Amino acid sequence: MDTRFRRDPGLQLDCDNGARYFLWNKVLAMMSPVMAGQVLTLTPISGFFLSTMIFGGAITADIVASILLIVIGLVLTLRR
Repeated sequence: MDTRFRRDPGLQLDCDNGARYFLWNKVLAMMSPVMAGQVLTLTPISGFFLSTMIFGGAITADIVASILLIVIGLVLTLRR
């Protein structure tokens, strides 16, 4: 087996982390760290919608309830 062109998973992880730190710094330049930290709670929701669009997952009652709980928690935290 020819291993000359095999990817280095460590390099891939380093590039991913570098991109994440870069984007996180851009977000912090636009809003306060407190608000940015709360917006991170939207990550599971966006991940679910992307996986549903790509892989055709089912939308069930427990997923809808989870999304509602996340959104309610975010609204309660960010309201003034």
